[in-house]
Amino acid sequence: MQLSEDVDLQAVADKCSGFTGADFKAMLYNAQLEAMHEQTMTWKPSNVNQEHGFSPLKDEIISPSSNRIASTSYVVIVSHSNLLQACHDIQPSVSPSERHRYSQIYESFVGSRGENFVADKAETVVGQRVTLA
Repeated sequence: MQLSEDVDLQAVADKCSGFTGADFKAMLYNAQLEAMHEQTMTWKPSNVNQEHGFSPLKDEIISPSSNRIASTSYVVIVSHSNLLQACHDIQPSVSPSERHRYSQIYESFVGSRGENFVADKAETVVGQRVTLA
């Protein structure tokens, strides 16, 4: 995915409070799809290769006469407004109450291990699997 120069990722992240990794992935896909729609709407007939049936939505050109595939260089550029719109359209998949519940479970886990439980301790263990389960 190529981002335009006007993209401020920190500003986008600030608008996406409570998003999971999957939520961010969905948001980026939606932003890219929106950018593709915007950019294809601005294509003029002179940009379309009538002989080969070129479509800006494809990454390749298929020539009907030769059935050969030729590469194209069409690139979708995602703008800051595409990202903000996608962020607005997506709802976090984990509700605030669920996040609070997960936080309580984690705190209970850490508390049951005593005050000596720290993440750095896992780095000193060699050859063993360390999990929070």
